Amino acid sequence: MRRKIITMALFVSMTLLAASCQKEENSCSEMSAIELSNAKTISYSIDGKMYSVTVQNEAEYDELLTTLLTVAKNGSVVKLYNTNNYNNGAKETITYQTHNLNQAKAWVKDMQDAGYNVTMVYDKDQDLFICTATND
Repeated sequence: MRRKIITMALFVSMTLLAASCQKEENSCSEMSAIELSNAKTISYSIDGKMYSVTVQNEAEYDELLTTLLTVAKNGSVVKLYNTNNYNNGAKETITYQTHNLNQAKAWVKDMQDAGYNVTMVYDKDQDLFICTATND
């Protein structure tokens, strides 16, 4: 009886071991390729110190912009740099002011997509995000 139990235990463990060694089909490879195609590198500075980060999708980009606006709200000067080298030749500066973080984030995103460098500061006295886009 004991020999049967040991044999059966060995059989079950060998079956489980063999099943765990089988190559699993990767059903996420197509989705991963799609997500990576949306990846982009964002260069920015906080109080003059340069940083660079790669975001994989729009949700990560939104989260980064929220974080950077929060940093600006805490008193730092934050600047996002145009990394797509788009410049139509004419120097232009556009300023946007809002009390709403989400509106500031949407405007910053639009200006970045249009090829502008964007500087973000916060005026505590007026409770106001001041965002300036330049194409220099």
